[in-house]
Amino acid sequence: MPPFGTHCTTKKQAEFLDFLADTGNVSSAAKSCNIPRRTLYNCRAIDPSFAAAWDEALELGLDALEDEAMRRAREGFDVPVFNGGLRCGVVRKYSDLLLIFLLKSRRPTRYASAVIQESNPAPRRIIDSPSIPQENPRYPQKMPRFSVP
Repeated sequence: MPPFGTHCTTKKQAEFLDFLADTGNVSSAAKSCNIPRRTLYNCRAIDPSFAAAWDEALELGLDALEDEAMRRAREGFDVPVFNGGLRCGVVRKYSDLLLIFLLKSRRPTRYASAVIQESNPAPRRIIDSPSIPQENPRYPQKMPRFSVP
C-alpha cells in the first residue's frame, strides 16, 4: 500500500495532466480534478514517469499562456464601454507591458535592462553615489520640520 497522501489513480493523474496542460496552473488543475495538491506532489515524488509527464504538461500550459500574452500584445483585446450603466460599445486595447516582458524574455541581450553584476560589490549607500550631488546649491541646508525641545 502506498504511503498516506500518495494514492492517485492513473485515470485521475491523466485528468490532472490534461487540466495542467490547459491552464499551466497546478492549483487550478488539482481543484478541477478534486485531488489535493499534496497528494499530487507526493505522487510526483515517488513516480518519475508522472513527474516527467507533469513537467511536459506544465510546459504546454505555459506555452499556451505565452501565446495568449503574445496575442494580447499584438492583436489587443476588447474592453466594454458603458454609458449610463448600459453597454454602448467596445474599445480595443493593447498591452505594451506584455510586449515588453515578451521581448525581454525572448531577446534578453537586446531588450533586458542593463544591470551590471559585480563579483563582490562593496556596500554603498545611495548618498555616496557620485551621480547624486551632495548639496543642492539652491538649498544649501535643510531646516528640520519640527523643533525638538
